[in-house]
Amino acid sequence: MRRGPTALAFCISLVWCAAAETGFAQKQSAERPSYEVGMRWLLNDGAYDLIRSTSDVYFFAAGPTRKIQLTRDLGLYQVVKDGNVDWQMDPPPSIKWPLEVGKFGTLFNAVMHSREFPSGLPVRFTWEVKAYESVQVPAGVYQAFRIVYLAEYIGDPLRRSGGIPGRQYWNVVMWYAPEARQIVKAEGAGLRGLDFQLVAAEGGTPAPLQVLLNDPKDQAHVSGAQTQVGGKITAGAGVARVSATINGSEIHARAERSPPPELALSFSVPLREGKNVLLVTVTDTKGQTKQEARVIFRDRPSSPPAPSAVPPAMSAAPPATPPPPSVTPAPSTATPATVPPAAAALQVAISSPRDQAREHRAGRARVERQGHTAGPRDGQRCRGLAPGGARASADVPREPPPQAAGRAEHHRGHGHRRRRSNPAGRSCRFL
Repeated sequence: MRRGPTALAFCISLVWCAAAETGFAQKQSAERPSYEVGMRWLLNDGAYDLIRSTSDVYFFAAGPTRKIQLTRDLGLYQVVKDGNVDWQMDPPPSIKWPLEVGKFGTLFNAVMHSREFPSGLPVRFTWEVKAYESVQVPAGVYQAFRIVYLAEYIGDPLRRSGGIPGRQYWNVVMWYAPEARQIVKAEGAGLRGLDFQLVAAEGGTPAPLQVLLNDPKDQAHVSGAQTQVGGKITAGAGVARVSATINGSEIHARAERSPPPELALSFSVPLREGKNVLLVTVTDTKGQTKQEARVIFRDRPSSPPAPSAVPPAMSAAPPATPPPPSVTPAPSTATPATVPPAAAALQVAISSPRDQAREHRAGRARVERQGHTAGPRDGQRCRGLAPGGARASADVPREPPPQAAGRAEHHRGHGHRRRRSNPAGRSCRFL
């Protein structure tokens, strides 16, 4: 009898302890987190960045061939590895928040897609929060809620056999740690692509907004009418809008419907002669704005230089060119004018007949000029030299001098000879 009260007290203590433990576990809860584009999960198979989010789904990616899609309630919607779908549940599962041990949910007519069944299988999908426990991963030890997914094949009415060979159900276990505000571990029974663990925690801080312009360089000088802009924009919250102006005029504008965390820049900019100011403005999904400016000079094209007479290889000055030889004018073929020597005075000496002599035959007048003797003629011609040395002759007619008629007859009768002047201005004496 003494042992009865003692044993009863011991049993009551055990029941109380179990109830207290159960009550403690049931009191643990976690509110649903909210993610922003740009946050990163560092898992053992890669760094997954939140590149996009909609009202229903978060899109994480570690490259074009590795993706994880979660619902806003952190239900596992799709997992892609190596370009193949390892898990996809339609419709996506909806987890009830706040998380508490014992909560569950069921989809009776869901379709599961996997690498083995890419066209999909009809399944009954169930989720349940099994426990709140410690879990160890490379990033550390966390207290986390263990959530179990179960997909059971329910048969396809279009199949005649009504069944499929092999596995008839699939399990996925996930651990959500409120401290890390993310899923820190996942295991898939029969779904190898769903095994991952958290290797480092970044605290969920999105990357800052940055604008990197590779071209053109600041204070660059160009000669063309336009230049190319190249660079990259990174924004943890996602790039919402990009615009560019040149000298205050907008030349480029781009708005992103699905803001990416990284965006490449590539567009051309028209330039005017002289100074140009390029301004690139970027806005992320949080409304933060950042600008980058470049000053570009467009130089006026210069005229091509005149070709040099000296080859570039010749550095020394060429020897002086000798002056051209003087040209002696050819002697003129025209006969120079000969200056005639001064002509001797024309003299006529008549030696015979004597003056006042009486003869009855024609006399001979001797004309001498510098040793030359004129031959006898008819007494009517007188020869001499004209100016310039040419021989000239003058016919002197016998005319009566301008005297009285009586005197002229007197002289004719006596045969007198008188002096006359020839046309050249020389005097002759006639017999």
